[in-house]
Amino acid sequence: MPQNRVLNGRYHVGERIGRGGMADVYRGTDLRLDRTIAVKMMRRDLARDPRFQARFHQEARSAAALHHPNIVTVFDTGEQLLPDGFDHEVSCPFLVMEFISGSTVKDLLGEGEVEVSTALGWLDGLLTALGFAHSRGIAHRDIKPANIMVSDDGQVKVMDFGIARALTDTSASTTQTQAVVGTAQYLSPEQATGQEVDARSDLYSAGCVAFEMFTGRAPFVGDSPVAVAYQHVREQPPVPSTLNPQVSEALDAVVLTALAKDPADRFADAAQFARALAEAVAAPSQVPATATPPASDETLVPENIDDAASTAAAVRAAEQPTARLDVVRDEETDAHPTAPSVTATATGLAAVSADAPASAGDHRVDESGATSTHDPAAGSGPVDEPSSATASGSRRAGHTPRWPETPAPGPAAAPHDPRRRSGRRVTLPLVLALVALLLTAGALAATLIAQENSTTSVPQLTGMTREEAENSLAAEGLRARVSEVYDPTVPAGETIDSAPAEQAEVAKDTEVLLHVSKGPASVTIPSSLKGMSESEARSELSKLGLSVTSVRTTDSGEVRKDRVVDTLPQADSDVAAGSAVELKLASGQAPVPNVVGLTKAEAKKSLEEELPHATVQFDRQKSKDAADGTVISQKPSGASTMDSDGTLTVVVAGEAKKDEKKGSGASKD
Repeated sequence: MPQNRVLNGRYHVGERIGRGGMADVYRGTDLRLDRTIAVKMMRRDLARDPRFQARFHQEARSAAALHHPNIVTVFDTGEQLLPDGFDHEVSCPFLVMEFISGSTVKDLLGEGEVEVSTALGWLDGLLTALGFAHSRGIAHRDIKPANIMVSDDGQVKVMDFGIARALTDTSASTTQTQAVVGTAQYLSPEQATGQEVDARSDLYSAGCVAFEMFTGRAPFVGDSPVAVAYQHVREQPPVPSTLNPQVSEALDAVVLTALAKDPADRFADAAQFARALAEAVAAPSQVPATATPPASDETLVPENIDDAASTAAAVRAAEQPTARLDVVRDEETDAHPTAPSVTATATGLAAVSADAPASAGDHRVDESGATSTHDPAAGSGPVDEPSSATASGSRRAGHTPRWPETPAPGPAAAPHDPRRRSGRRVTLPLVLALVALLLTAGALAATLIAQENSTTSVPQLTGMTREEAENSLAAEGLRARVSEVYDPTVPAGETIDSAPAEQAEVAKDTEVLLHVSKGPASVTIPSSLKGMSESEARSELSKLGLSVTSVRTTDSGEVRKDRVVDTLPQADSDVAAGSAVELKLASGQAPVPNVVGLTKAEAKKSLEEELPHATVQFDRQKSKDAADGTVISQKPSGASTMDSDGTLTVVVAGEAKKDEKKGSGASKD
């Protein structure tokens, strides 16, 4: 184990505070600067795999390029030789990062409902971080609640750039051998289907996080990562306000815009996403200009269809639970404009170089965020359009798609503006595009389900969380079935073992049984809770599979104010797994013991035991009725209460010593 080691002669590694699918995180100390740090070290069972090594080093490179208040800072990196359990050593890379005292958004969501106002604050920090990363040419690709920290003082920090890629990296797509890169519940459709990803993929994942913050659940849920990822490609998410009436119509539109299937229909960048949220807060009943209003329950069919066969094909496609297909074409140039690449600008927003030649349908974003479309056929100069989308919310470059409209009565069609993209002459490309949609929708299954006769090995699963284990199996083309069992040695939520066992050769699409620990059948309430803060005690009980049913205060001098005095059931009691525990916290007041009549030594011992945080002052006073050394009075008196860290004066019979006479008369004991 790496605990209690010193890395690079400088970083002392302490207790483990977190575990992921690739690495463990430890609390540590920078001995040179005397500051608390976090050390992220690759797990030894993965350190020999060059793919995981490359991913870990990618995180180091990505994070090193990002210095921002909303991104966890990486201070240093290195490698450490550790025994692998087979009488060999393996080189494990590690990162030295800033230590954040706080909780992940995943943990905070698990504690109960989050206020919409709180969620908006978290989203602002997330989008600020993403905007900065994108301006530096880096896409995160694994945005999820577990990768977003909220510090004790409310600061949002994005972490884990382990699968981040440069936006200019042409290989930044999800290949067939990397089918599940990221977490299924937050995958963008383009990640799920193996297409190239850019900054807008992060915005989709941020939309998934926003949906969960507002509603308490992810937009898509299923029995397996494959089922969830399939829904990202084919299904429409629920409208958030149907799950939480506190979500406004404007916020509905913002979240659904972020969750658009087509990247071109999402927000142009993180700054635009953040502005839309701000507008939604300012005007809850008014849909922001850059957001898409929630669609009705009617089937959406593209307008630009001429013949009956194409119409039938479109309706069949639209009847499926999939996104609306906008097929557009520039009549003059017969070209499909592409989305602009992301480059850093003075304002940190995405922009297209002003020096680029302006072709028909050229889509531009200036530093103010306004857009314009230059169309030579329309005459000289650009034709300005608002930065908002039309009713459909599409922001695709160089065209203005519309929601289907009810045709006007009469045989004659309304005049059509040639500058608005028409699809009347694109029947064949439209049919081909519809076929491509069906093929794309099936690409995920084709990627993850291998041929019947191919084989693979069951991956390393022990110690992973259920979600991590399911993702690892899906990446190998295997299906997971989970059985939760009690285990006294494996923490709740971690994988115990699998059947077939790890490293076993099996046919792809084989079902693998995961035994996931429910923790011990019975749990002993630890005595170490005494003296902890409420949050520390809750965290400790949660690790044991226990919850806190209530909190009340009690007078006690044994611990400081707001610290745990006792529990109900009491410490060292055995309770059933999943039981609830009551915490008793110190009120800050303490009962005062009566020490009158005791000797000074007896009084001192009693007070140290019952009022360990109080200051005791001994005075001497002559007495005719009491023997020397006997306590004759005290203040406060016995059976009263006092501040647990206050001062208690005890008067002992006898003449003051010489050194006491020179001073205030207080004993130095």
